[in-house]
Amino acid sequence: SAPAGKATLIYSHALENVPGKSLVGIHVEFPGGAETPPHTHAGPSLVAVVLEGQVFNKIEGGELVVLKAGDSFFEHPGAHNFNITGRAGLLTTLVVDTEIAENGVNALTVIDEGYILGSYKELRFAYVGVN
Repeated sequence: SAPAGKATLIYSHALENVPGKSLVGIHVEFPGGAETPPHTHAGPSLVAVVLEGQVFNKIEGGELVVLKAGDSFFEHPGAHNFNITGRAGLLTTLVVDTEIAENGVNALTVIDEGYILGSYKELRFAYVGVN
């Protein structure tokens, strides 16, 4: 199986003007050949900036795009997505329920059930159009 990315919490701040919400920043490092299984992000809006390398990104309802250093993308709450990368680094910023943010970085990614149940190949084809 492909290697996964490493997520490191950079910051987490409760938003005083938006009760119950926090702004969270995460640095994600991908080794070469990494894939993220189809997933969502526990309800938040997410903006990501590619810091280095390149990412093939597919967000539900959109086309597969190639993003390079300096490019960014937005995921609406609950959007399913899938990434294949070479060596890459991303900075992601999320607006999330403070209760979820307090559970750490791993609580922010929800792997799609089909992947967990072992139908990853079919999901990969559906998301990216390759097998």
